[in-house]
Amino acid sequence: MLNRTLFYPTGGGQPHDIGSLGGAKVLSVEQINGGIRHVVDALPAHSEISAEIDWRRRWRHMHLTKTY
Repeated sequence: MLNRTLFYPTGGGQPHDIGSLGGAKVLSVEQINGGIRHVVDALPAHSEISAEIDWRRRWRHMHLTKTY
């Protein structure tokens, strides 16, 4: 659980971001009780970590449109 993040959590019809936190692969991101839960494939080794978002995926989700 983190108190702040660059990753967009699932919500409002938009899927969560993926990427990495401290070298660990981010599999899912959810907002729970005011905090942000990141599901990762391994625990980061340090308490201060770098983050990288998969910008290609975010860009695609930001520009998806539906035709009704």
